[in-house]
Amino acid sequence: MLVASDFDPQTLSACAWLVGNQVSISCYKLIPYKLGSQYLLQVEKVLPLPALDDRYVEVAPPSETQTTDSSSSRNRTQLPRMDKLFEWGIVKPGDVLTLKNYSDSQAVVVNHKEVEFQGERLRFNQWGQKVTGWSSICIYAWAFSERLQKLLDDAREEELQRRLEEAEADA
Repeated sequence: MLVASDFDPQTLSACAWLVGNQVSISCYKLIPYKLGSQYLLQVEKVLPLPALDDRYVEVAPPSETQTTDSSSSRNRTQLPRMDKLFEWGIVKPGDVLTLKNYSDSQAVVVNHKEVEFQGERLRFNQWGQKVTGWSSICIYAWAFSERLQKLLDDAREEELQRRLEEAEADA
């Protein structure tokens, strides 16, 4: 049993894989709240879920021969990508990004596809892979915006929540 305030996508992917291979493992998220003078604890079971495919992260880019017909496609939540983060102003040219836990990873955003790192233009994921040495990375979960003082994933989630609340208020 894993218990934390939150889980990164790689941990959830690994745990989902274990659950899918009949390993008895559970992930619980604990979130403390203060309501007046009372302290409350929200417990959320993150894994196992009925649909484990929602927790897997891509390890390699899909092949060009992969079919996308409805019988073989997965039902995953599509989160906004970098072009949308640019449109929303979450990421801007000139922003300085660093990778979480990699102090010498500073890169400057060039456009919605590239950063400049050590004098070289790289795509966001290429930069992350070069710094970490990993074959794959979810850049949103690892890139920290110096301007916003938060991870891109957190900024994206906050903007989605703000837009959802705005839409509910308008309804």
